[in-house]
Amino acid sequence: EVLQIRHTIIANYSSFPRRGIDMYEELVNSSALIPTGIASLDVLLQGGLFTGNLYEVYGLSGDGKTQLCLAIACNVAHYLKQRVHYIDTKFDFSGKRIQAMLEARACSDG
Repeated sequence: EVLQIRHTIIANYSSFPRRGIDMYEELVNSSALIPTGIASLDVLLQGGLFTGNLYEVYGLSGDGKTQLCLAIACNVAHYLKQRVHYIDTKFDFSGKRIQAMLEARACSDG
């Protein structure tokens, strides 16, 4: 009976073994590198931001963190035509500011 219980537990609750290389290849194939649209930042990040990752930007007040994040969000939305999820922990997000930034990009495109 003990062996039957063991078999049932293993069959119902254990995971399937997977090779590390298979998991790595799956991750690489399902990830994308999204350029920020800011050349120097993309060089620093070795191409851009990986999908599926969360990025935290921090620094002193007035350092340009919000401006950087809004610029990246606008570049991705406008040039790459991708959805952007912007998490604002200060609750001071301005839709008008984003709209103005997007309108400026559209005007400069000619």
